[in-house]
Amino acid sequence: MRGYLLLLLSIVTISTCFAQKECASQVYFQHESYVNPALVKKIQEIETFINNRLYNNEPRMSPAGATGNGFAVIKIPIIVHVIYNTEEQKITVEQVRSQIEVLNKDFRKLNPGASNLPDYFKVLAADCFIEFRLATIDPYGKSTTGIIWKKTNTSSFGSDDRIKFSTSGGDDAWDASQYLNIWVGKLSAGMVGYSSSPGSVKEKDGIVLKYTAFGTTGTVIPPYNLGRTAVHEIGHWLGLKHIWGDRYCGDDLIADTPPQKGATPGCPSGTLTSCDNSSSGSMYMNYMDVTHDACTSMFTHGQRDRMRALFEDGGPRHSFLLPHAPAGPLLPVAIELPTDTVNGKIISIFPNPAASMITIKEIGRNDLSGERITIHNHLGQMVMQAYFTSKSINLYIGSLQSGLYFIRVGKDKVQKLIKRPVH
Repeated sequence: MRGYLLLLLSIVTISTCFAQKECASQVYFQHESYVNPALVKKIQEIETFINNRLYNNEPRMSPAGATGNGFAVIKIPIIVHVIYNTEEQKITVEQVRSQIEVLNKDFRKLNPGASNLPDYFKVLAADCFIEFRLATIDPYGKSTTGIIWKKTNTSSFGSDDRIKFSTSGGDDAWDASQYLNIWVGKLSAGMVGYSSSPGSVKEKDGIVLKYTAFGTTGTVIPPYNLGRTAVHEIGHWLGLKHIWGDRYCGDDLIADTPPQKGATPGCPSGTLTSCDNSSSGSMYMNYMDVTHDACTSMFTHGQRDRMRALFEDGGPRHSFLLPHAPAGPLLPVAIELPTDTVNGKIISIFPNPAASMITIKEIGRNDLSGERITIHNHLGQMVMQAYFTSKSINLYIGSLQSGLYFIRVGKDKVQKLIKRPVH
């Protein structure tokens, strides 16, 4: 069993990263595997899944919505839990937004540093076609800024996940199958962040960051003041290992990253060679090294493919692409409207709640012929549409999941619908 655990430690992605370039991934994994033995098997299954998708020619993700490069843009909603003990730790909206901006530039290869890479690495730098946004709808269908501020009596947090639970001074996760949870707070001395791995239990799934290493403004302190700690940790959350494979001249399971002996300290320049990594040297400018923020600027094509494989059918992040996930266009209206008035007309929806069939009826002298009816789920994604052909229309909703929906007619206001289970 010990040998089995050590084997899995060479592929596990869970990582706790420290400002002094130390990582406690082994300690963290051993703890998690002790409290949740199923995690060991789960990680092995995920590795098999990734290998099958990348190397065994199994079917790949549908190209629906793909760009000219053949990749659909994956959009990930984020909820930021700001856990503060002092007012200084209560970071601002502007600081949070600065971090989101960095994520979108770095994962889309839009950061200025990408153009300054050495030629032999520049050709390997990849647009990952992954984007991030603050959530606008919470799990209960209400509007949200995507940020929660919560005061705590806890002076600092370690890598024991206490920050992820209200019972220990932190804040409970939102549904990790639909949101990327990011906890920001004061961490133990030296620690700047850590991440769960794909396959972790939902309550612990997400990343944790120090409030002085989050975003590019406000409380940030050099050398972790350019938002790259979050980029690094989300890389772990999406299945990437450290570029040195977490062992001397180790394997990070990526073909286009050269081997290197270990973490790269500081902010180097020029060519650093080790582990027979050829004339190109170490790829210390890769986000999955722990080089200072100012000197990291790339993911490779291999890293991109590994991250995106998690979103394929059967993968641990596939739920972000399902119809109930908040990946579609959001309703561009307030959803807490007290009336069902549409252009001076009154509509009724019955029955409500409903299990399988509803009737939408116009009550008034003017009809709504030709007006479009759209139904959005509680996360803002359109799941059904139809058109008025007379003063009333019957819609079958039995295929929808139970929960809260919003019916909209034309470009005007919306009305809530409660979908019950079909018995």
